[in-house]
Amino acid sequence: MRAYIASLGLCLISLVATHTSAHAQCSPDTESPIISNMPENITQTADPGACGTDVTWTIPTASDNCELFTFASNQVPGDFYAVGITTVTYTAMDASGNMTASSFFITVTDDEDPVISGMPGDLNLSNDAGNCSAVVTWTEPIGSDNCGIGSLTSTHNSGDAFGIGTTTVTYTATDVNGAQVSSSFNVTVTDDENPTMGPMPDDITQAADAGGCTAIVNWTPPTAADNCTVSSLTPDAAPGSSFGIGTTIVTYTATDPAGNSATATFNVTIIDTEAPTINNMPANITQTADAGNCSAVVNWIEPTIADNCALAANGGDYAPGDTFPVGTTTVTYTATDASGNNATAQTFTITVTDDEDPVFSNVPVGVTIASSPSTCDRAVTWTEPTVSDNCPGVTVTSSHSPGDTFPVLGGITTTMVTYTATDAAGNVSTASFEVLVNDNHAPTISGTPADITQSADAGSCSTTVTWTEPTDSDNCGSTLTSTHSPGDSFPVGNTTVTYTSTDAESNTTTASFTVTVTDNEDPTISGLPTDIIQPTDASACTAVVNWTVPTVNDNCTGATITPDVAPGSTFALGTTLVTYTATDGSSNVTTGAFLVTVIDNEDPAIAGTPADITQTADAGSCTADITWTEPTASDNCTVNSFTSDIASGATFGLGANTVTYTATDNSGNTTTTNFTVT
Repeated sequence: MRAYIASLGLCLISLVATHTSAHAQCSPDTESPIISNMPENITQTADPGACGTDVTWTIPTASDNCELFTFASNQVPGDFYAVGITTVTYTAMDASGNMTASSFFITVTDDEDPVISGMPGDLNLSNDAGNCSAVVTWTEPIGSDNCGIGSLTSTHNSGDAFGIGTTTVTYTATDVNGAQVSSSFNVTVTDDENPTMGPMPDDITQAADAGGCTAIVNWTPPTAADNCTVSSLTPDAAPGSSFGIGTTIVTYTATDPAGNSATATFNVTIIDTEAPTINNMPANITQTADAGNCSAVVNWIEPTIADNCALAANGGDYAPGDTFPVGTTTVTYTATDASGNNATAQTFTITVTDDEDPVFSNVPVGVTIASSPSTCDRAVTWTEPTVSDNCPGVTVTSSHSPGDTFPVLGGITTTMVTYTATDAAGNVSTASFEVLVNDNHAPTISGTPADITQSADAGSCSTTVTWTEPTDSDNCGSTLTSTHSPGDSFPVGNTTVTYTSTDAESNTTTASFTVTVTDNEDPTISGLPTDIIQPTDASACTAVVNWTVPTVNDNCTGATITPDVAPGSTFALGTTLVTYTATDGSSNVTTGAFLVTVIDNEDPAIAGTPADITQTADAGSCTADITWTEPTASDNCTVNSFTSDIASGATFGLGANTVTYTATDNSGNTTTTNFTVT
């Protein structure tokens, strides 16, 4: 650069030196100088860590037809150039003032991305207690750039709440020239909080269902809650499941989407109270005697002896194939189950004649079954009876078929199922059994309100309470009644509101909640005395004080008022605070107070004042020593001081002298007495 300036100076000196002759040769000069070898536009990247770079170029040359006066530039090769576009202009002017300018551009680009430092690592933490999220904080990173940061933005802020799962937090740094760089970390919030359950059913003890060694048991399932959501609440046995004899532990398991779980259990105990049944007892048998005999060998299909669980012993007093005489013989069957329940003895008769009707076997006993939970009927199946006869050709018809649907008829009303067998000779036998479909399903009540607590109305010992009434449902229809209705007035205290749903079979379900009315209103005290000021009673340091007793008022009855000091009490000298306390049945308390001040207006008393004393001067003296019995002082309260101006035994001069005694009590009341010593 310095060489360039020196060269330019020499040129200018040369031009000036030849100016006169050149001017003479070129005058008049209207031709502008020429600039040659102008650099092309330059594009260069900024130095690492810097917002610019040093740029150099070859300096162009200038010439003129006559002489140059100046040739200069606004920029210098080798200087530092900032990011951006810089215009470099060379200007040549000749001695006649003709000027030529030529330019090129220096473009410095910023190819260096911003830098984000101090990025947090991935964060893993548990949910905040009771929430399905966690508030997460971290130290914010810092952005830097060779040319300066324009902005540092983030998808999330420290202190934000993050939901369960993994969230990517991304920071983006943008420099002043628009270059961007991003950096991320993950925030993973796990749900480590177990669900909660309640209330669990109480333990259930139930008899086995009629005709079975199991029982269908229903209960109200518990509910589950979780800080997030409960993904499943599953029991190992559902309401309406069948349970065998004995005790079964029913376990409920609540699981949330994070796999946290909680379990709770209760016991279902099924007992067997059902006696065995003797089924398919043969009908009475009438049989033609064997040819040439007054008897007959009689066979029958023995009845089936069944129990809902297991049998211990069973049998009859005759066996098939025994020989029976003409006439009627009673056959008796008995049975005992494993639980010691005894079946009612079943009998049939065998009559031996010489004509024989068809005989039914395996006739079902009466069927008693519960209706379906959702309908008022039930499909009933049974094993159809079989029929036999001494002759072939028996036809059997029935009033109903297994699988028919039987309605709930109410009470103990049954549907009769009759089978009829007719043999080829016209002998007819029938067999029947009854189907009783009971509605054993209690109604359900939904939407029972939670317990209600409400304050009594101002000035009243009750309040009006409203609620949304529950609803009921039943497979055969039901009626919902209640002990109270929304809008009823409830007194202070606890009142149980019970809803009862009853269906046509008198199955009932009840649901209750408690209405608690609280008395938060304090009692008031009327007629509280004003402060009392009273002197002590005569000759006493106290006073009996009376006043009119105040009264108590309250929104409820039964409020009491008690003082800490009663009217007519004796009060000591000074000021006493008398407090009345009013308390109502709900322990609301109000106090009121006044002051009782007893003052002492009674002067002390002096007793035993000496009479006047006249005495001759002592021999050889103009004075005399005189003594006397000192008086005493008393007061209704307390003597504070008792003094005299001359004491007994003092020396008195000639003439009359007055001796004065003064008594003062604690209230400042004063009494004086005197006598004369001459």
